[in-house]
Amino acid sequence: MLQKVAAVLVVCLVVAQNEEPFKLPTLSGNAFFAEPFANTGSIGEAWKLSTSAKGDGSKFDGEWGVEGSSASPEDLGLVVKTKAKHHAISAKLPKSVDFAALHGDQKPFVVQYEVKYQESMECGGSYLKLVAQGEEEFTSEGFNDKSRYSIMFGPDKCGLDSKLHFIINYKNPVNGEVEEKHAKASSSIKEIFSDKKSHLVTLILEYDGSFEMLVDQSIVNSGSILENMTPAINPSAEIDD
Repeated sequence: MLQKVAAVLVVCLVVAQNEEPFKLPTLSGNAFFAEPFANTGSIGEAWKLSTSAKGDGSKFDGEWGVEGSSASPEDLGLVVKTKAKHHAISAKLPKSVDFAALHGDQKPFVVQYEVKYQESMECGGSYLKLVAQGEEEFTSEGFNDKSRYSIMFGPDKCGLDSKLHFIINYKNPVNGEVEEKHAKASSSIKEIFSDKKSHLVTLILEYDGSFEMLVDQSIVNSGSILENMTPAINPSAEIDD
C-alpha cells in the first residue's frame, strides 16, 4: 500500500511564460496543495531549505530564488540559482493524503507542475517527492536523499539518458517491508531539457491503480502500478526457472 503523505519536496524550476498579461491563477476545487508563488518571500515562509547532507557527505547547499522571467516578470516561480550543487526545498501539506480514502471514494490523485530549463541541462533533475508519514516528525532542515517518500515524480537527465520518473515506495502488507517500484520507461522527453520553454508535467493516479504521465497534456506513459512497475507489485503467477 502507498503510505500517507505528510510533506512535499520540490527540486525544480518553475517559470511560466505567456504572451497575454499575467494573472495570478485562482484555485477551484479541493486540492491538497497549490503554490502559485504569489510573492518573492515564499522561501523561509511556506518553503524551507534543507541543511542536511546526502549519504556521501555532500551538502544540500544550492541556492534558491523566487523570480519572474524577462518575458513575464510578474509570473514568479521557484528557481535554482547555483550550478553543480545539490538543492532541496520543501513545504508541508495542509493535510495528509490518505490513498486508502481516495480508493474508497473512487477519486484520482493528481500531481502537476510547470518546469522550464533556462539553460540546456546536462545532468540534473526537477522532480518532486511526496514525503511519507513516519514515526519521526518530518523537518525541512533534516530532509535528505534517505528520507522516506511515498511518490517521486518528474523529469531527470544525465548525459544521453533522460526520463520522466514515477517511483513509489510500496509497503508489503504481509511482511511490512518497503520497496521501490519504478514505472517503465516513458517516451522521449529529451527536448524539454534543451528548448528553454515551459512544460507542464502531470501524473494522474487513479483509484484503481492505473496511471497516466503527461507532458504538455500529451500522454508519454501509462499503465498500472499493480502490473507495470519494476519489480511488480503483483508478480506473474508463473516464475521462469
